[in-house]
Amino acid sequence: MVVVSMVYVIYLVKRENLDKVKTSFSDDILSRQSITVRDGLTLKNKKDGYIIFIEGSKEGIDIADKLIAIHGVKLGGDEAELLYKFFKEESQNVADGLGAIFGE
Repeated sequence: MVVVSMVYVIYLVKRENLDKVKTSFSDDILSRQSITVRDGLTLKNKKDGYIIFIEGSKEGIDIADKLIAIHGVKLGGDEAELLYKFFKEESQNVADGLGAIFGE
């Protein structure tokens, strides 16, 4: 059995660059990663722009760094950790909600 560790990256992208970033999502490898886009103004820390959360393989993150980082800022440190926790909790809440709907 092959175990692939998941890695993640979070970017802050200016509003005017979102369409450019979205075209990157069609890359063959990048499109296989988990990609979440949220308006930064809807989050607790109120960022002006869009937060792009990508989780997947090391290869996918490397491609994201090449294609997306030119249009935004890669977030790190405590800020990235807080956003990571937010996205993971949001994902878990959705899964819990679907389980309640379907009786699981």
